[in-house]
Amino acid sequence: WGSKETQFHGSAGKAASQQPVFSTPTPVSHTDTLETRVSWRGDGQYFAVSTVDTRDDNQYRVIRMWTREGVHTSTNEPTPGLEDSLCWRPSGNLVTSTATHNEQ
Repeated sequence: WGSKETQFHGSAGKAASQQPVFSTPTPVSHTDTLETRVSWRGDGQYFAVSTVDTRDDNQYRVIRMWTREGVHTSTNEPTPGLEDSLCWRPSGNLVTSTATHNEQ
């Protein structure tokens, strides 16, 4: 929680907070299915939705978090190569997806 500058960064240290954050979404990978994915947390309190949005004639993938009442709680930071897989950690404290780097 909190800003990127105040978060713990493990072995990467404070230098990790100085790395630039991608401010512009990158187009979806050619391997992306362009399908919408929905994944519920194990206790049913939250769900995540991974969709393809369009901006400036480019398609990019975004993950949004919602409560079971339909209240939007967060959206991921733009992530290059973000793909359509979506899964919760069994404890429910982390949502994962995959990303391609240089189409690999």
